[in-house]
Amino acid sequence: MVNSLYERERKYKMTVSEGPETLKFSKFWINETTIYYPQLFDKNSERKTELGRDFKIENMNYSTGFYPSDTPINETTPEFPEGVSIFGPQYYLWKGEVDIISLRYEVVDSLSIVLTDEINNPVSGYKLNLYRGNQLYGPKMNNFKNHPIATKETNQNGQVTINFVPKGEYTVEVLDKNGNFITNLTADAKKPVNVLKTNITHFPATVLSLLSTSIVLIVVGLYIYNKHNNE
Repeated sequence: MVNSLYERERKYKMTVSEGPETLKFSKFWINETTIYYPQLFDKNSERKTELGRDFKIENMNYSTGFYPSDTPINETTPEFPEGVSIFGPQYYLWKGEVDIISLRYEVVDSLSIVLTDEINNPVSGYKLNLYRGNQLYGPKMNNFKNHPIATKETNQNGQVTINFVPKGEYTVEVLDKNGNFITNLTADAKKPVNVLKTNITHFPATVLSLLSTSIVLIVVGLYIYNKHNNE
């Protein structure tokens, strides 16, 4: 996170930790599918790394030759509609040296989740933790510490919405109402709504009501029986 919740910066570190003292790159190429080209604050194609090396960025569809308008009717349009291609010319990288490519971009998407039981009925009061990779998701306020978002709880419609998330897939850790682990599921920020089905046992409210009524009747019956025997 840079200046606000919707402004983020992605850093790509390049280094040689093992091998020769000097490594020659004939070229490098990164296709970033979780940042959409229109989200970039600066769309200038000519860039420099933190150590002053040249690189370029382009709309991923143009750079790969897969722009949808150029795709023949009988061919499938690629899955990445608006990604960012990052590429550079030949240069040398010395062992132990760290160079960084930075992209600043806007985050306006929301991750919407509906949690359901085994027969697809929404469940309320369950706790959700969000992971990106193997880390709890949260904006990085500086270069050293991540700040995970708080555990979310499904509402009466089984829904949780998390605003200002980058595009991509997230692991959703599902906990019961007592905080016990149930399962891990996958949600995608590109989807308008992620309906996540669990193996939570369906226990209708009518059953709970009948069970409560039965317990009350049993208690009353026992009371009358004991009172009659005491007389």
